[in-house]
This record gives sequence, structure tokens and C-alpha cells, in this order.
Amino acid sequence: RPQVTRTAEITTYNEWRLGHYLTPLVRDEFLLCGNKVRTCPIPWLSNRIAGLAQGAWNELKGEPYGISYDQQVCDVLRAAMTTEVEQIRQICVDQRDWPGECTRLKNVLAATTVDPLWETGVVCNILSPGPGRQFMPQCQDLVSASVSSHDSLATCHDYNVSYCMERLCEMDATFRWRIKPRQMQQGGAAQLYPEGFVLPGCEVTEQFGFSTEECHLRKDLWGFCSCLCEAYPMVQFNNGRDCPTEIDRYLMFGRQGVQGVTLHRDCEPELCRLLSNRRHSSNEACAALDLPTYQECEAFEIPHVALNCPWLTHSEEDNVMECLDGHRCRLDVEGWACCEHHYGRAKCPRDIPVMCDTLCSGQTEYCCGLPNSCTPRPCSAVLQPGPEYLPITTTTTYTTEPPGSGGDFATDGGLEVRIPRGTWVWLILLVPSFLFCAILFICVRIRNRPRFPPDPVCKMDFDGDKLGNFWMVKPKPDESDSKFKRPVHEIVLHDIPNQRPLGIELLELKVQRLHELGEKNGWEVGDQIVEIAGVAVSTFEEFWERLQVERNRLPVRIIVQRMGEGFIDAEERAAVRQGKAEAEAERVKKRSRGSVGQAPLQEVLGAQRPWGAGPTLAEMGLPSALVGWETWAQPPAVASSSPSPGGPSPRLPGQ
Repeated sequence: RPQVTRTAEITTYNEWRLGHYLTPLVRDEFLLCGNKVRTCPIPWLSNRIAGLAQGAWNELKGEPYGISYDQQVCDVLRAAMTTEVEQIRQICVDQRDWPGECTRLKNVLAATTVDPLWETGVVCNILSPGPGRQFMPQCQDLVSASVSSHDSLATCHDYNVSYCMERLCEMDATFRWRIKPRQMQQGGAAQLYPEGFVLPGCEVTEQFGFSTEECHLRKDLWGFCSCLCEAYPMVQFNNGRDCPTEIDRYLMFGRQGVQGVTLHRDCEPELCRLLSNRRHSSNEACAALDLPTYQECEAFEIPHVALNCPWLTHSEEDNVMECLDGHRCRLDVEGWACCEHHYGRAKCPRDIPVMCDTLCSGQTEYCCGLPNSCTPRPCSAVLQPGPEYLPITTTTTYTTEPPGSGGDFATDGGLEVRIPRGTWVWLILLVPSFLFCAILFICVRIRNRPRFPPDPVCKMDFDGDKLGNFWMVKPKPDESDSKFKRPVHEIVLHDIPNQRPLGIELLELKVQRLHELGEKNGWEVGDQIVEIAGVAVSTFEEFWERLQVERNRLPVRIIVQRMGEGFIDAEERAAVRQGKAEAEAERVKKRSRGSVGQAPLQEVLGAQRPWGAGPTLAEMGLPSALVGWETWAQPPAVASSSPSPGGPSPRLPGQ
């Protein structure tokens, strides 16, 4: 038994390697088992198997260019996934640390060693087939591994034609290399297979041959990349069958005679729909492939024939016709309708060898005829079992155009200008378009021109002095005379008393009146508060709440815009100045009250109420911080008596 110890957990790196070099199912089962055990060395086992699988996968990179594998690499990997797992199971069972999730992991690992979708496992089973070749895969298993691990029809829709053909040729070359296991062996392991041995099921495919040098000329691969690939994502599942994968396997390998790789009946409509749609597309490459219509495709009876297009040859016997299911019948005994119940005619008799493209009866009973008596029934290159190659063409490139192909203008100095054919057509179209745009632009400019001449840049002003009257020339007044930008000022408060903390009266954040403390601190009527202690404020509630926070963090810096925010006009500026004058008058009255006597507060302040009698702020639902405002806002006719000297004085918000 292996002497192992449990690591902390399955690392993220090992988790990635398990999913990449094995299968996602193996990764998930390792995670489930590892989360359930306490001391069982499942994380160690995951690291070992992932490392061995990565090493075996790296051996595949050199194919198919003469690489030979080390059989021992595959033997160790298979032992780790079967024998060593069983040994660890016995250790953990003795420790009572082997939950049901780990039993499922053991079964999944054993099944993965023979999984046809795991390419590394399939190749290892070819290299090391075990006693009596018990692990040796079939040819259809190699097809499944190749399609699932390489770029094929299901993934070529994003590639250009040249790169697509390169990838398909690489997959086909790798497949052809692997179907002969002897050329994959290393040294003394060659005796595992006899000379010329081919994987079971690949015998027919191997007869068609393959050439790496001519692969780029194969018409079927060119048809896949230039015509079918761009429409292949439209292939759908049907009755629960994975038709995109089945059609991919069939077109790449099944049509070449790989045993067991056939097209299921449920996927035949998807293939016929794909071929028919591409036949009627505007793609020029599709037109060169002789793709069948939907009815013609159904007449192929692809799910029931071993090789497509058998009518390209005759039955090799006179008066004998071969049917699509392989049945052979004599015409003088059974008649021409003998293939009606055998899916249709496959090969015409040798004495009437040509199958025509016209139907004699039904949907699969195509007529037979003599050579040159009818049009032969076609077969697309993408369905033929054997390769068909594109013709090699020679292209001649001319460096100069022949005479008369364009306008020639030459001077005596040898300068020659050639105008390509069709240039005059463009000139006839572009010149009128340019003239129309120019005229349209001029009309728009004329329509939008000013109707009156612009004001002069200066004006005449009449004035006089002791010497008489005279005219003065003055510059045109700038619009900024009636509008000006308000400067930003900073007000620093070194003390905030409990009564009238600011010495000002606010309407929201705009200063309306000043008191002695406000004048001392540098406030002015019209100041607009925008910031306090580095915090921007936009409402009175935000300002008042921040002011309470800053009481204990003196000094407090308040940023204001003098006379409000933005621009103001002459009327607003006059109103602000009037407010300043009224504030100054109020200050003078306060200083002279000791000798003159105090007037009722409502009489003094009522006149300053610019909005006249109206609803109080409490009626308008303003915040409770406006203590004393309601008393000041009462009209003189209903105002109460003046507040006692000892009582609290009315104040505005922010006072």
C-alpha cells in the first residue's frame, strides 16, 4: 500500500488540471469526495493522477510527425486510476473514513480509463492494450476522441477558410496516424501489433488513403470550411439526440466507412435541412458543391447505407441491380421494382451502367441508362466516401492593362496617366452631388444672416461743462456691467454661542439680515452658504446639522458666495443694496434704543418684510430650527407685545 499523507485540501491548480487533462466529471467527483473525508489522502491522489495525466497529454503534442510513445507512461497512469485507488480505499475503510462520495469517485475513475471522449485514455489504450488487447479501443472510439478534442465542424464557424482547412487536415492526419498502432510504438513494444495492423472498424477508411501534401486540395474539406461551417450553428438537437455532434462525426469520418459511425434517423432531417439551405444560399462556394435538395438528400437514405453515392459505380453484373440496403436482384426475374422495398436503387446493372438524375417512380427509384443518354445523378463532394480534389489552376497576372482598358493621356515628356475603366461614371455622380451640397450650404447661410446691422462698437453721449455742451464718444457698454460673477469668501468662526450663534438671519442658505455678531464675523447680506468645514451643503437642514457637529471643533470655516450664486442682474443688485441700507438703519436704531425707547419688534421688523402679510413659515411647513421666526413674521395689526428683556429674543434660522 502507498505510504501517503493527507494534504490540507485539493488545490485550485490541481482542480484545473483534473478538469483540463481528464474530464470535468472526474474533477467534480474529486471535490465532492475531498470535502467529505477527514484524513483519507484524496488530495494527494488528485495531485498524483493530475500530474500523470498532464504528462501523458504532453506526449500527444508531437503527433502525427513521427512521435513514438513510451508505453510505461500509460501503464502508470492506468494503475494510478485503478489499482492505487483501490489500495487507498482499503486504507481509508480501515480508518472508517471512506464515504459514499469516494466510492462514486472510484467508479468514475475506472470508467474514465475506457471513456471514448477522453483522448488521452483512448491513445493510451492503443499504446498499452493490456493482456489480450482487452483495453484496445475500436475505430469509432478514436473518432469520438478526435472530434471531441480537436477543432471540427462544430467549432469552425469563426475561422477563415485557410485556417479552417489547416485544422481539419491536422485532425485527419492525426486520425490516420493513430489507426495504425504499430507506428506509434516505441522500441520493443512494436510486437504488440503485427505489421500492417489497423484498428478494428477502420479497414475501409484506410483503403481510401491520405496525403498530407494534398490535403489542402481536398474538395470536401474546402466545402466544409467555405460553405457549411458558417451555417453549422443552426443545426439543432432532435428528440434528445446530439445531432450537431453526430453530423460532425459522420461527415468527418462516418462517410469514409468507419464502422459504427452512422447517422441516426432522428438527425437525418437536420443534415438534409443544412445541405438544402446551403444549396439555395448566395454563397458561390456552395454552388460549386452540387449540394442536394431536401428531397434528394432523403433519397440518399444515409442512415441505411454503408457508403454514400453507391450509384457512381455499377453492380458489376449484367441484368443485376443492387439496392441501398445491399440486396441484389435480377431484373428478368423480379423486375425493375425489386428495390422498392429495399430503400431504393443503389447501383444500375453493368449493361445499363449510368444512374440518371431523373426519377422513374417513387422518391428513390432513379432511372438507369446508357452512357451519354442522360445526365448522371450527381453526388456532392461533402458526402462522397473517397476524397475529391480541387483542380490545380494557373493564374497569369498582368502588370499593365491591355490597350483600350482605360483612358490613356501622354505628353511629349513621357508622363502617362491611366484612368481605370468606370472612372467617368463616378465623376458623373460625384460632381453634381458636390455642387448640390455647396448650393445648399450657401442658401442656409443666406437665410440665417442677421436682418439688422450689428450695433456699433461705440456710442455718442451728450454732456456739458462750464465751457458749453459737447458730444462724447464712449465704448459700447459691456454686458458684464449688469451682470457680475460673485466672488467666494471664507468666514472663520472662533466662537459659536448658544444664543444667536451666527448673528445672521437666513432664508434657506441666503443671508437676509445681519446682527452685531454677524457683522463682526464678516457676514454680508446676500451671502450664499455653500460649504461648512469642508462639507458642501445645499439645504438649511444640512447646514444646521453640520453646524451642531462643528461646535466642539473650533474654529469653523464657512465658504460663501458673496451676493449669491452665479450671475445677478441690476434689479437684484439694487435689492441687495437696499437690504444692506435697511440693515444699517436697524443697527443704528438698536444702538439708540437706550435714549429713544424701544419700539415694538413688529413695528421695527414689519417694514422689512419684503413679501408683506402672508402665511407664516410654520404654516408653510418649514423645519423646527426656525425658532422665533413666527413671532417676527406676524403682521403689525395682530402682533403680540414686545418680548420682555429677560426672555428669549426672536431669531431666524441659523441665528
